[in-house]
Amino acid sequence: ILLYANGTMDQNQLEQGREFAQCWVIPTFPVSGNDLIAKGIKPGPELGAELNALEQNWIDRGFTD
Repeated sequence: ILLYANGTMDQNQLEQGREFAQCWVIPTFPVSGNDLIAKGIKPGPELGAELNALEQNWIDRGFTD
């Protein structure tokens, strides 16, 4: 919407973006803390940091498993 408002996006692009947003299914991260515990990581800050790193990597790769 901001791109449309400042003139860098036309009406057609705005509509395409709206349609995409309405149909997009938000991906669910396929790893949980329990998965990491099963791999031997103890609950705590290390587990949280590892889970965050895995999720960021998943996002960076375009939500692929």
